Amino acid sequence: MHVPQVHDDHFFLGVMLKAGSRLEKGKHPQGVSHFLEHMMFRGSARYPEFTRLAEAFEWLGGEWNAATGHEHTEYWYAGIRHTASDVIELFADFMAHPQLTDIEVERQIILRELDGETNDHGHSTDLDYHIATLLWPTSTVAQPILGTRASLAKIDQAALKRYRDAYYVPHNMAVCAVGGDASLRKVLAKHFSPLRQEYAAKPRVTFTSLPKFVGPAVKWVEHSDNEYEIKLSFLGGRTCHEWSTNAQPLQLLTRILADGFCSRLARRLREELGLVYDIDAHTTLGLDTGTLDISASCAQDQLDEFLGELFALLKRLATTGPSEDELQRAIVRTVVDMELSPTSPELMGTRLGWAQLAGRRLSLAAERDSVKAVTVAAVASLCRRLMRPETTALVVMGPSGKDIEKRMKRAIVHGLS
Repeated sequence: MHVPQVHDDHFFLGVMLKAGSRLEKGKHPQGVSHFLEHMMFRGSARYPEFTRLAEAFEWLGGEWNAATGHEHTEYWYAGIRHTASDVIELFADFMAHPQLTDIEVERQIILRELDGETNDHGHSTDLDYHIATLLWPTSTVAQPILGTRASLAKIDQAALKRYRDAYYVPHNMAVCAVGGDASLRKVLAKHFSPLRQEYAAKPRVTFTSLPKFVGPAVKWVEHSDNEYEIKLSFLGGRTCHEWSTNAQPLQLLTRILADGFCSRLARRLREELGLVYDIDAHTTLGLDTGTLDISASCAQDQLDEFLGELFALLKRLATTGPSEDELQRAIVRTVVDMELSPTSPELMGTRLGWAQLAGRRLSLAAERDSVKAVTVAAVASLCRRLMRPETTALVVMGPSGKDIEKRMKRAIVHGLS
């Protein structure tokens, strides 16, 4: 896919794969998705050494990087359009012919990355991981994306090749370029089309269904700090996935909660009570489910007050819904961001690539109209379904406290029942 932008000097090229840690089971050890993402940078056919390949990209300017999630892996380059043809040729070679060398060096690098996410008590500091262990404890989503020291020790070149051969295949891959003129379509076809002949046909990638969750579920993670870090998630289930009709109301709900100083959480918890410096609300939407997430930090002696105020506020919202004024302000702010999205090739390219893999056609005008059509009743209904003890998972990371998990669960039940 190519989106020309002849009046913009930016150029973005991304390769999106429907492959991530959620596929790691059986013959695919934990952490192999992320390990392979690292190993892809260890040389290509034209530049068989890491330093030579890195230099080739760096001589073009811009940024060359990758990321691994539960359901996707993305490789991208962001730079300037006059180098676009060279970038496409180099990027295609990089994706098609990885050398997978220096595995022991890369293993040590990943172990250092893992150490950086582990605290003095041996616990992960990734709150998203801890939430997943509450929502889906028996699933591969509850595995750390980086893997563990034990699982990383088992990954060899054969495991990397096995995973790549299974999932780095054309029908599981979307290539999206944003920027330049229409002539780049031919350049893309020239360099990426040969990938189709290099792989045998494979079955479509499917993910195992996630187990049913019944909350409330709470978890305290010991951490040496003078504050508590908090993550609260409400599971939306199968009606709140990335492409569901609830996706737009969910996004608007996050703005009503914590977008700007006048939002409900920021106004009450920060501006009126001074309990937080910053508070955030966002969604985590997957292919078959999603969550509404709230993140904040608070002082040790204010945890109970913070949780009490937070759940009281959420209960009021679930009972009465947002006001028309709140909803319209959220719609305006959302539409402005949508209108500005074409000025961010990285954002547009990533979203278009993922939509292509999911078989979805994106239209900025259609999305804008969908946002504008959301009603107070729709958001209120969503609040009532989401903000219940049965859908709630809560993680608190910080110093020890007397009966802290009991207090966490009591705050949920008392606040939302």
